[in-house]
Amino acid sequence: TMAYAIPNGAKYAAPHRVLTGGSWVVPAIDFAKYLEENFVLDDFVVVKMDIEGAEFRVIPHLIQTKSTDLIDELFIECHYLGGGMVFSTNTKWEDCFRLFTSLRDNGCYSHEWF
Repeated sequence: TMAYAIPNGAKYAAPHRVLTGGSWVVPAIDFAKYLEENFVLDDFVVVKMDIEGAEFRVIPHLIQTKSTDLIDELFIECHYLGGGMVFSTNTKWEDCFRLFTSLRDNGCYSHEWF
């Protein structure tokens, strides 16, 4: 599971009718394990990732487990606090840039998705 907290006054909350100041625990899977159990290197795998700030936990795990080797292209909507879109991290655009750089440095062709 993963926990999300929406800060009071978050710009993202109002247009989506989400209450601020609360927190939720949501079910989650080990995406690295899912990739390893369902794909082989010969498969062509494209991933579109929009996981509301959890990318800062998931991407390092994918790199550490070398599961990124199974992904041919990765499109990520990177959430950072400066953009008013993130629930659970105190990140900046520079952190997104580092995330993309680490993916590319590890051979994973990645793109930002808006």
